Amino acid sequence: AACMGRDTEWVYRHLMHTSRPRTWLIAGYAGCGNLGDDAIARRLIARMKATDSATRISLTVASPSDPHHHFPGATLIDRRSPLSLIRAVRRSDALLLGGGCLLQNCSVHGNRSLAYYLSLTWLARLFKRPVWLVAAGIGPLRGRLARYMVGRTLRRAAYLSVRDGASRRLAISLGVPPARIHREADPVLSLAPASKEAGKAFLE
Repeated sequence: AACMGRDTEWVYRHLMHTSRPRTWLIAGYAGCGNLGDDAIARRLIARMKATDSATRISLTVASPSDPHHHFPGATLIDRRSPLSLIRAVRRSDALLLGGGCLLQNCSVHGNRSLAYYLSLTWLARLFKRPVWLVAAGIGPLRGRLARYMVGRTLRRAAYLSVRDGASRRLAISLGVPPARIHREADPVLSLAPASKEAGKAFLE
């Protein structure tokens, strides 16, 4: 736990000293009706803003116009619009895949979800933008092609931290040098407990 805490602190100190202007595109499953993924996105944004309030952040969501999508400090980008995504990647300084199990193909969405996130990393490389994977859950992966593509993406990442031992072992099996893999707790674990009033409002 102490080691993961030190790595987590290192991530955000490193973010603080990246070259300016500091414009990030965060891609994940935020805004798609999953409270856990929404919490991860909010915590990532809050941490990055805490290191430097001038940091500019774009976040991919299912519907930017949905009033329930409240992510303070971030500009919302339609994750379903190829043109919006291309513009967002091009205008960013880096692509950040944050939290959750994004690089896997064993969910109900199968290879479609994996292809989506791999396509974003391909766009980032096309525009010469570094790719960061922060507190990533990697796998499960089915099929040689999926393992090859994910391994290639991980090896090319500018920074890679994983949230659990299984993800670290899988990354190593895919050819990532162990020294390049950091351990970091899932961002949602650092959320402060909700107030009783907030809990009541949610239940209502």
